[in-house]
Amino acid sequence: MLRASTSRLSQVIVIVALSVILMGMPATAKSTPLTFWVIESFTPTKDAAIYKAVAEFNKANPDIEVRVEPIPAASLREKYVNAVFGGGGPDIAALDTAWMAEFAQMGLVKDISGKFSTVRGRFFEGPVETAEYRGKYYAVPWYTNNVALFYNKDALASVGYAKPPATWSEFRSMAEALKKKNMYALAFAHDDFAIFMWLPFLYQAGADLVNKELNGPGFDNAEGREAWNLITDMYAKGYMPESIKSVNSWSEVYAPFIQGKAAFVITGDWGIMPIANAKPGFEWSIAPLPAHRKAATVIGGYNLAMSKNCRDVDAAWRFFDYLTKPENLWILQSYNRIPAVAAVLETEYATSDPLMSVFFQQSKVGVARPRVPEYETIMVTLGEAFDTVIFGVSTPEAALKKAAAEVKNILK
Repeated sequence: MLRASTSRLSQVIVIVALSVILMGMPATAKSTPLTFWVIESFTPTKDAAIYKAVAEFNKANPDIEVRVEPIPAASLREKYVNAVFGGGGPDIAALDTAWMAEFAQMGLVKDISGKFSTVRGRFFEGPVETAEYRGKYYAVPWYTNNVALFYNKDALASVGYAKPPATWSEFRSMAEALKKKNMYALAFAHDDFAIFMWLPFLYQAGADLVNKELNGPGFDNAEGREAWNLITDMYAKGYMPESIKSVNSWSEVYAPFIQGKAAFVITGDWGIMPIANAKPGFEWSIAPLPAHRKAATVIGGYNLAMSKNCRDVDAAWRFFDYLTKPENLWILQSYNRIPAVAAVLETEYATSDPLMSVFFQQSKVGVARPRVPEYETIMVTLGEAFDTVIFGVSTPEAALKKAAAEVKNILK
């Protein structure tokens, strides 16, 4: 009996001792969860590169757990605004560069200027500008794009040109030569769609949509009028097809080019596949946009931003740094996107495809659209001005002057 009691007493002592030891041990640290919103084109399958990248990051950073949440591109803006205003939404998100100024003004993204300053030199200058609003930085450039000149080699050869236009002057000369052969020069669009395609010429002339003080138009000057007249003249002189008056999509912009009716079209790398798949009955290629006072193109793309509700800024920054390291260019390469990281130009990826290589090279002269919350309204205003010209309601000069006055009021 004594032995049994002693045995039971020993068991109790062991259990109590273990309990004391366990109670004194620190609890296992929990991972910081970060919800990452990204457009659905990045998540076609569970084997997509973004999932692999996140898994790799999470494994290397066990104190952080990034969770990918795909969002349809068409509804991302609205969902983000509503969710973040409501106190929820993602911790981090890939957002269109055109939204950054507006979101910064609305307080929907965090100011990360201090952290960004440590990696600023990693990126092309144009994408860096898209992350800035009134001297502060609210995002990290992720991937970029731009527009170039798609051209019909056979059409140019038929009018005596072996190369695409390198200057505005050559562009005009080729347009006139093509017209004499009963062929249009440029497939284009109308409303603010047309203005997006016109912006590179505005930059090349030395002007901008908004002045440096961000309080008035930047195109109400000799340079702006020169760029405006370049494109309105293209229509007035019959170098553009009448179909531009009803264009509402990229496929409609491409149609005259694919059909061999227009020798040029201005679009981005997203135009390569649909044009190639249409199998035009002629040889075509891509060239940098014809330049004027300087070479320039308009850029788009997406930036990485922290929402105002981000739960851990330091953890989010570590993820941003990981996604944009030169050694991780493979992530965007798998989607055939152009990283905003300048080191990409030193890789085979940037030169292996002769069509894509044009967009890579133009990344060096890409210009960010104005960082003002009223950007979209300004684009619509100029689009309406362009339409009054092509529909015969106004002269180019009067239309531009009226648009400038309206933009001045918008920016007040």
